[in-house]
Amino acid sequence: MYNGVTYATVLKKMSTQTLANDSTKHVLKKGQKIKVDLAVAPWAEDFEGYIYRLHDYPNEYVGQSYIKLRNYLPTSSYDELTFTYVRPNTTTNTKFYNFDGTPTGISYRNREQNLLTVDGLYYLWVPSENKAELFYHFLTYRIDRSYFVNNDGTDLKKPEFDKNNKLIESTEDKMRYTNSFVKASEVTFASGIKLTPLNTAKDAENDQKVATDKDKQELQRKFEENRNNKNVKCEQQRAVSNYNNALMIASSILQSPKATIAQVKQATWLLDTTKIQLSTLNFAEWS
Repeated sequence: MYNGVTYATVLKKMSTQTLANDSTKHVLKKGQKIKVDLAVAPWAEDFEGYIYRLHDYPNEYVGQSYIKLRNYLPTSSYDELTFTYVRPNTTTNTKFYNFDGTPTGISYRNREQNLLTVDGLYYLWVPSENKAELFYHFLTYRIDRSYFVNNDGTDLKKPEFDKNNKLIESTEDKMRYTNSFVKASEVTFASGIKLTPLNTAKDAENDQKVATDKDKQELQRKFEENRNNKNVKCEQQRAVSNYNNALMIASSILQSPKATIAQVKQATWLLDTTKIQLSTLNFAEWS
């Protein structure tokens, strides 16, 4: 095992790829020497070899069959380079919170301290405590509804399905599952990408002011740009649902005369993030 950077020889002309298996415009020539620093098990059902990260182009990779390595390298996985995992500190059910710092009424069943997948770290203003507190934004990934219970520990009502066997979700459910939070103090970072806060405690406090039309301009622009997008292509329905729900949340914030600056900023982040996830999480095992 060689911990660091090693060289590889390109065996035939080819383009590099992203972690999500999209080709780039960066062409490598046969016989070219390149520096690589990590072997990654990609997300693929037909996985036949690692992809190797280019040291000088950290967002680009090359398939194992296209190169000859000088040394073996440390290994990682698609999941470890894509997601952030946190572990609940206790076996007590983990409460989910709305963006306004209030409980959603739903908890995560936590008897075995199963890992939670998160994608953002946010200071939220908690009115009941009159202070800002740090929360992780929950990523609805590989959702097993049997893990979700009411805050009092009772099971949620069974999901309803329409005549085409499609799950019926209320607007409240869509917003909750796409935009809910867990307290950072109740979980511990476990693995994956280590997140840094997207705002400060002072931001969370100062941004409680009602947003003006000027404050909403960027969100309005992005909403208009995306709401008529007919080219959303993603194999994973959960990613598409999160993106559509982010559009719905943005619309409700734009129409609300009481929306705060904090809500506008977070709705903008959510729309940007769910759009990126349409491609970056396209090969993940979503339920």
